[in-house]
Formats: sequence, structure tokens, C-alpha cells
Amino acid sequence: MDLKEIEEYLKNTLTEKRYMHSVGTMKKARELAKIYGEDEEKAAFAGLVHDMAKELTKEQMEEYIKKYNVVVDDVEKMKPSLLHAKLRSYYGKRKI
Repeated sequence: MDLKEIEEYLKNTLTEKRYMHSVGTMKKARELAKIYGEDEEKAAFAGLVHDMAKELTKEQMEEYIKKYNVVVDDVEKMKPSLLHAKLRSYYGKRKI
């Protein structure tokens, strides 16, 4: 999938607020990559997908944790919403 296709997927799966946040993060990441001489496409991709698992339900998160043996630390146990960062890669590989 290219960035436009991922953007379209996220537009259809995230809330409008989270989608707009992700697009804004993508643009800023691309801008920063250009300033610092880094790969702009990789930065844009990372910015776009950084919250793609943020809106998973607790049950969906638990499913991914069990299925992929994701290690959950004490802080994440206390604040499960932090798990979206770890789960993004597992979720993303299956969705995009």
C-alpha cells in the first residue's frame, strides 16, 4: 500500500479527529525529515500510522497481546491505552 491508500484506509477506520491528527503528524514528520536530511517517505509513513491502533477496544488489544505474545510492562498494565504504540506494528501488518 502506498501512503494515499493508507491514508484512505485510516480515513475510513479512525474517528475524524484522530484521522486529522494522523495526517497532521505525517506532514510534520515529512517536514522534519527534510530539515534533518532523513528519508521523507519513511517519516511520512511513521507519522501517518503512529496512532492507527489507538482506537482499538480493550478486547481487541487483549486479542493482539495474546495472539502475538506481546510483552506488557507494569506501566502498560496500569494504563492500557499506552499499548497502542506496541500494538500498532502487529495491527498494521494485518491491515495495511
